[in-house]
Amino acid sequence: MENFRNEQEHDWLLVGLVRDLDQTGRLDILSRHLLNGKTIGKLENAQRRRLFDVELTFENLSVIIETKVDSAESGGGKWNAEAWQTERIFTESQQHAYLKPDRVYLFVTYGTSEFYIKDERNGYQKGPGCTQFKHVKLEDMIRFIKDCLEQKVVTAGNKYSIKGWYDELEQELEKRKAVKEFAQLFAQFRSRYLSIHSDIDFPPHRTDISLPEIAFPLLAELGQIWNDDPKFNEPLGHVTSYPVSRAQRVHDSILNFTELWGKPSLAPLTCGGRSKIRTDGWNPIYFEINEDLHLHMKIMDGEGIEEGIRGYVEKCSMQLGSVAETPAKGSPCFYKQGSFVVFEWDFGMWDNVFDLTVVAINLKQVLSQACRILA
Repeated sequence: MENFRNEQEHDWLLVGLVRDLDQTGRLDILSRHLLNGKTIGKLENAQRRRLFDVELTFENLSVIIETKVDSAESGGGKWNAEAWQTERIFTESQQHAYLKPDRVYLFVTYGTSEFYIKDERNGYQKGPGCTQFKHVKLEDMIRFIKDCLEQKVVTAGNKYSIKGWYDELEQELEKRKAVKEFAQLFAQFRSRYLSIHSDIDFPPHRTDISLPEIAFPLLAELGQIWNDDPKFNEPLGHVTSYPVSRAQRVHDSILNFTELWGKPSLAPLTCGGRSKIRTDGWNPIYFEINEDLHLHMKIMDGEGIEEGIRGYVEKCSMQLGSVAETPAKGSPCFYKQGSFVVFEWDFGMWDNVFDLTVVAINLKQVLSQACRILA
């Protein structure tokens, strides 16, 4: 079973498991693990893909489930004011009288979407965009399915598929536990390779190494450290994280310094007046940490690409590239990665994956210096 890539199969397994629990009189397992111990009564209906991914109707309540096995929650105003998908689902569900008055909303995710850090509407926290949804994570589903298997409530026809589902989730958990060890091993190869080139990163558009299962958990942890500590987020704003599906090549933004970009009052990045604040009120320059765990400085297409701003960055490259009391190394560049990359820093994240607070401190110094120079 490829449950990380086949969300339909995943949803049918969930529906089948709930039906097994009802047939064996053990819906208490579902209630205890996913529904905060609510008294739900007997199952009246379980279906997928009617109006919602999974819809469970019990005597006493309705359960609406949005599953993001390895896809992203759409919307959310990444670049506009569109509502998050879970916000739309909650709003639409209010119009359907056939649902029970008591409703529970679950956001089931253990793919890359589990590592999203969304914007200020949900307090820069991981999980669903709508606070009415409970975030059901990888560990939650493992405990739930394990209990079902141990209590022998899975029917013979479903047992093989449910056991395969459980095994894949356990494998995912094991990979997550080893993320920092994997990163450390990759860092050794990376350091040796780059020493030959005397460079800080692989040549653009030549070497495509995508490690989303390493990068996403690390950057989500770093992002949460940053957002939880005023010494980082007060001067330089909060961060958001919008990774992409593991089914795709990863080649663009993961950790975004969204407030620093969208609130020029924190730091107007106009390169000594050579560029202007955008008409939408955002800075022309913005910062992201990409899949290479480097900090990238970028400029939107058509927003300050002129030689003046590139010349200013190159003129200041020595000041930008060397940051006192940090291992940071930076260099000017110019290539397309979603938008134009004009500078890049290796700020030591690969070498400090076991102490991401140190990484955050180094990152703050690099960003603070860059903001001073680019004001």
